[in-house]
Amino acid sequence: YVADRRLMENDFGDHSGLTWKEVVTSGERDMLWTTDPWNYVHPSGESLIVVEARILAFVDTLERDSVIDTHAGPSRMIRGALLGLGREETLKYHAPHSGVLRFSAGAETFFGE
Repeated sequence: YVADRRLMENDFGDHSGLTWKEVVTSGERDMLWTTDPWNYVHPSGESLIVVEARILAFVDTLERDSVIDTHAGPSRMIRGALLGLGREETLKYHAPHSGVLRFSAGAETFFGE
């Protein structure tokens, strides 16, 4: 196998270690969180635009069938890229806590919970 740093979870910066509820509460204090979530940058962290760029760069290197083990954020971006989804549709997806997504011929199948 090959470990690829581009598959790391979003860098939540100062929000690292917080519960998701705490991240949302903090983010809602910044208007960009709700008006333009793709450009919202977690304090000392990264934006979804940056995550998307590194995930798309990874997807562009795939040359054969692959097994990819990653986190919810990157999974969402990979799914959006492989299914040709727009950004809004990509963000609507809530990745399950565990399972396997298979992508083939522009369609997905989920195995898990």
